[in-house]
Amino acid sequence: MPEAEVLLRSDPVLVSVSRIVIDSEVWVAGGWIRDRLLGLHPAELDLAVPGDAGQAQPLAERLGEAFHATPHLLGRPPHSVWRLEGPELKVEIWPRGTLTVAEDCRRRDFTCNALQWRLPGGPLEDPTGGRADLKRRILRAVSRDNLRADPVRLLRAPRFIAQLPRFRIDPTTAGWIRELAGELAGAPPERIGQELLRMATAPFPARGLHLLGTLGLLPAIPPGTQRRRRSPLPILAASAHWLAAPRCPLPRWGVPAAQLQAARLGTFLAGWTDDGTRLETFAWPRDLREDAVRAVAWLPRALLAVDADPADRRELIARCGSSFPAALSLACATALATGRGLAPWRRWWRQWRRSGPHLVALSPLLRGDEVASILGRAPGPWLGELLEELQTAQIRREVRTRAGARRWLRRFPARFGMMPKSE
Repeated sequence: MPEAEVLLRSDPVLVSVSRIVIDSEVWVAGGWIRDRLLGLHPAELDLAVPGDAGQAQPLAERLGEAFHATPHLLGRPPHSVWRLEGPELKVEIWPRGTLTVAEDCRRRDFTCNALQWRLPGGPLEDPTGGRADLKRRILRAVSRDNLRADPVRLLRAPRFIAQLPRFRIDPTTAGWIRELAGELAGAPPERIGQELLRMATAPFPARGLHLLGTLGLLPAIPPGTQRRRRSPLPILAASAHWLAAPRCPLPRWGVPAAQLQAARLGTFLAGWTDDGTRLETFAWPRDLREDAVRAVAWLPRALLAVDADPADRRELIARCGSSFPAALSLACATALATGRGLAPWRRWWRQWRRSGPHLVALSPLLRGDEVASILGRAPGPWLGELLEELQTAQIRREVRTRAGARRWLRRFPARFGMMPKSE
């Protein structure tokens, strides 16, 4: 690890911020220091300042002007925080009231985040031994009480293990998390959702997913009534690992990055939920949530139909809709985790590239009123079922034209107790 003081004094972002806040007491806190000392390149900068949010406002406005971002005050006193989101950097300014720097550090979640550096030239405050834990790559909680005070911190442990290379969790900390796991059920679901999303899209999501299981956190996560796990955790973790691995071929096939992200999130959803009800409380982006939920719902049928003929594949692709790339990615990863090969999934992807978008946007050959007129019957519940069967025949290319659809109607409506009018 580079000498901390030398690295922080020469950090280009911190040098830029120092020029703006030169007349203020400003400390860099937590994750920025941790990541820079690990050789990473963070995009989120936390600053700690004495006083309250009102006293921090002039600083927030100066930084906002410099970084072309409008400062927003979030939360209620005494926990208010100023947030600025620029195109390349997100900055948060945390007023610490009358607390000393050491006291502020000791109320943090993990020792590797309980580091503060005063701009521009130090010193580095480290009252909890965070530098030593960084060198040993150990994730250690500052205290059990700090975890209990904010149960979302329980989820940060697996999230940091998913984000930070070669880290392991301190055994005492792991024991505290297991004891407090039930506290997570009362935490704000939107904050739980953000931790899960960051975990699923981290460099090592399988490690985070594995810890969710071994630390007893999975049962407390689902919104609403807990549902039985659909897939074994080791398979899900292996799937998440493959989707994040550099050797994963899906980007080379052309699967969009957003759909791969949805597939990775799907490995988490498949661990504890059967559908997407109430997931909106997690405040995930709607498209990402819907793609992940459809991928999970499609998974069992896809694994059974992996060697299906082209007509069956067309039907499954159409039913999955625009979420198909995410669904295929999750199915492919799950298949590999259970010892199957890639070849069948390449066929699926080639078929999607050839005709998938057309299938998703396929227009019906006949309208409902036309079908009712042809059959000489008033519209009723039977009509929706018949239209769905006709659409399936169209997707499978058993029917290709309006004339073909009329002929199809003459063959199939007998089961509904009706016959087409003679022409």
